[in-house]
Amino acid sequence: MKYAEKKQILFLIMTVLCGVAMVLFGYFPIAWQKRVIRQTLQRQSMTAEQVQSSIEQSALLERRIAELEPLTRRFEHYVPQSSGFASFWQQIAELMTSHDLQNQQVRPGVESRYDDFNIVSLDIQGCGTLPKIFDFIRSLEQMDRLVRIEQMELTNDKDMTGLLTFSAKAQVFYRTPTNNKAG
Repeated sequence: MKYAEKKQILFLIMTVLCGVAMVLFGYFPIAWQKRVIRQTLQRQSMTAEQVQSSIEQSALLERRIAELEPLTRRFEHYVPQSSGFASFWQQIAELMTSHDLQNQQVRPGVESRYDDFNIVSLDIQGCGTLPKIFDFIRSLEQMDRLVRIEQMELTNDKDMTGLLTFSAKAQVFYRTPTNNKAG
């Protein structure tokens, strides 16, 4: 083999080796970095979408909180932190008197606890005409305290004079001073 042929073969081998080196040390690392960058961009895109979704949900929650704020104040008003039952029972008795109901009885029952509330059951009894009894019930709804009527029984008198005797089981709620939650 001649020296010129050996030089050409050596040149060809060197060219091939340079090409292989460029592929190994140039193209593959760049292709790998490109792949990693694409994956990073996809993750960032997904994170950005999640952040955007969270921002939208946060705005909706803030609006909902603003809408519920008056209800919270109303709740705190209707379910006070102390029982204050002596004055409350007096208010019920005055309501019954103002609606011309006779044979009035307001008796406290069992006190129980549910979540952050104390519940006192009440037995309310009286006698009057149907419109007066329903007016009394409407007045109970409009009181400054939350009163929930659980059961109500109306009994007609024996002489059918239009007087009804009613017996109601109700519940009254209050929060203890340690319960600072508002619903």
